[in-house]
Amino acid sequence: MLAHISPTLPYMVRAIMISYQTLSVDWEDQARMLGAGPVSRFTLVVLPHLLPGIVAGASLSILISLSQYLITFIIGSGQVVTLSILLFPFISGGDPAIASAYSLLFAGMAIMTLFGLDVLLKKYYQQKKAVTNKG
Repeated sequence: MLAHISPTLPYMVRAIMISYQTLSVDWEDQARMLGAGPVSRFTLVVLPHLLPGIVAGASLSILISLSQYLITFIIGSGQVVTLSILLFPFISGGDPAIASAYSLLFAGMAIMTLFGLDVLLKKYYQQKKAVTNKG
């Protein structure tokens, strides 16, 4: 896991930075004026605003980590088995039918991750919009 953090961490940090840059200090000030303490402000104002960036960064990190063959091979010495480690021998001269099946599995995982991200973010923003319209 530590070997996969270094190439994926910039994507996670960037996604959270973009979410944090859109957070207004006024929202925290309003919560403070209404009596919210530091923990309440973080859990009720900051974290819900950062959540889409956290989800987007995590999904990008997972997708990039899935495709890291060289890092996994070097650090794991061939002992750590990931999908890319299973896929590489079949692509480099093994059975093309098995390589195709693994490739479809790999692509399916990526598509399902992105689809899941899309559904979760749409649901999150619909709930947020419903709460905003009630208030």
